[in-house]
Amino acid sequence: MDLPVEIGVFAEESDVGAGDQRTLCRKTRRLTSGTQDIPVTVDGKPARAGVGPFTLLIDREPEDNLTAVTQAE
Repeated sequence: MDLPVEIGVFAEESDVGAGDQRTLCRKTRRLTSGTQDIPVTVDGKPARAGVGPFTLLIDREPEDNLTAVTQAE
């Protein structure tokens, strides 16, 4: 994989889709295969973040695109 993919960080933690949450950050980054760290700074307390959260690319399992945010140490 070597594609530009949208990433998003959201304020509310809920079971709704990305479009129904308050967006703190929405950027496009080039991602390659393998594990990657994507540091972002946001105004507000983040609850969830994800890769391809708005399902703009074809995705067989869009429900796994968002995950809970952990604070860096």
